Amino acid sequence: MLQEKWDEIVERIKSSCKVLSHRKEALEPAGEAEILEFLSPAGKMKLVRNVHPRVEQKKVLSHRRTEGAQVEYIYSQSETVNEVQMYLWDDDAEEWREKEFNL
Repeated sequence: MLQEKWDEIVERIKSSCKVLSHRKEALEPAGEAEILEFLSPAGKMKLVRNVHPRVEQKKVLSHRRTEGAQVEYIYSQSETVNEVQMYLWDDDAEEWREKEFNL
């Protein structure tokens, strides 16, 4: 998702819903997550946008049955991947449930 589209969605939510939290968190080993929690007519919701470098190559360095595989990832210096997930708070289970998100 392009930054402009994401900004448009955030502004629309901020103008029509009560925002509970809007923050950014670092992703390991690289990237950033932007998290927006808000109250909507459907209940408490959360949008998470992950932006991280595209994996260009995956190398299996060694594989041992007892320790599992050691994998090295090579990331793009110029290309990024953008993923958006939407969650709805489930009061009964007291946890976030992922919902389908269509633009």
